[in-house]
Amino acid sequence: ERYGFQKNTLDICFVAQKYTEYGIDKGYDKFIEAAHILVKKYDNINFHVVGSFDKDVIDVSKIRERIAFYGTQPTEWFKDFYKNKDIIISPNIPFMLLPGSFDGFPTGCVIEAGLNEVAMFVTDELDMNKNWFEDGKEIVIIKPSPKFITKTVEFYLKNPSKLQVISEAGALKIKDLFSFEKQIAHRISIIEGELDKIESN
Repeated sequence: ERYGFQKNTLDICFVAQKYTEYGIDKGYDKFIEAAHILVKKYDNINFHVVGSFDKDVIDVSKIRERIAFYGTQPTEWFKDFYKNKDIIISPNIPFMLLPGSFDGFPTGCVIEAGLNEVAMFVTDELDMNKNWFEDGKEIVIIKPSPKFITKTVEFYLKNPSKLQVISEAGALKIKDLFSFEKQIAHRISIIEGELDKIESN
């Protein structure tokens, strides 16, 4: 079910585990601040949080009717969860958890959402994308700023057709990048090459 087509609500999710007091490494604080701004302006946006965050991590009393918390869930649970979700926001910031610590690009949670045709809105503060995903066509690169996140969401709120294109193209790109041919076949050939060297010795 897509916003602007089968439904009138834009459903935005945040999926991550909590490793710091306010989840600043995952950008949870930025997500919640953006949610407050958007709820004030629009009555058709809902927010969904999966992982070890709850209503007490950061005060959400003013938006409590528009945000849902699901706790930590097993992988098989997400297939149904993502059926009516439109955007996953991942405003993670490097070096916040520990010196030198950073998340992969995109995170595993984002990849799973993207596979389910949820549009991926992610930060890339370390410039790890390197053209794997085309910004604005297969993924949306955001800044870890509530104002930036808000403006980006507003653009796609007004352009649901463009959001649908990004959702579908993102899923196809993930399937390509993580295909057997690109991920496994090359590794097997390297291992076979090394085994041949051992046998020849």
